[in-house]
Amino acid sequence: LEDENAGLISDARAELCYKLANCYVQVNKHEDAVLMYREAIMIQTQLHGTDHLSVANTLHNLGNCYRDLSEFEKSAECLSKSLSLSTINFEDENEEVADTLHCLAMTLMSTCELDDSASLFERALAIRKKRLGALDLNIASTLYNLAHILQLRGNWNNSMKHSKEALRIQRMTVGDDSPITTSTLECIGRIHMDKRDFENAIQCFNTCVSQGKPKLQRECGIIHKYRGESFKAR
Repeated sequence: LEDENAGLISDARAELCYKLANCYVQVNKHEDAVLMYREAIMIQTQLHGTDHLSVANTLHNLGNCYRDLSEFEKSAECLSKSLSLSTINFEDENEEVADTLHCLAMTLMSTCELDDSASLFERALAIRKKRLGALDLNIASTLYNLAHILQLRGNWNNSMKHSKEALRIQRMTVGDDSPITTSTLECIGRIHMDKRDFENAIQCFNTCVSQGKPKLQRECGIIHKYRGESFKAR
């Protein structure tokens, strides 16, 4: 009984460390969050072994925390371990697996490992489209980030396709005035600029300006100047 009570206390402490770390992340105290996540993992591993689901979940959050601190190597290591454990605890086409794939892709995108990042986003997207509803914002998020990578690689047609699909989902769920919808519309405008489709680019940027992104007035001015319309660029 004494050992069982000790185990319960340890489980409770691990849960407390995990929740406290999440709170630290919310108030941008990421260094403190790292300490709490690491303590939670130590306790969880001692109690349940290295393959337990609780370890996978905490590693996932720790990996995201390291990415916020720009410690990308540590982030990738934690998220890769979490992904491996998630595939042990869940079937391959589970949303928890998709979420870790997405987060690992975000880390690799931050270090310009674009091919590997795109592959992970594509895997996450396939799972999410199969498991989640057609209008789920997680699908839109993966589409948006995959579109950004494709734009950087010069694959503008597929980038535009994914961006427009993300925009459709966002407009139908959170509306035109949401910041995430505006960000996707800005992405579409920049793809139009890359393709030298300045008319559609200006339309996108003007809409973004009206929805709360005044900085894009500068982009509109650049386009007008490029087209010799200096009176509009002022």
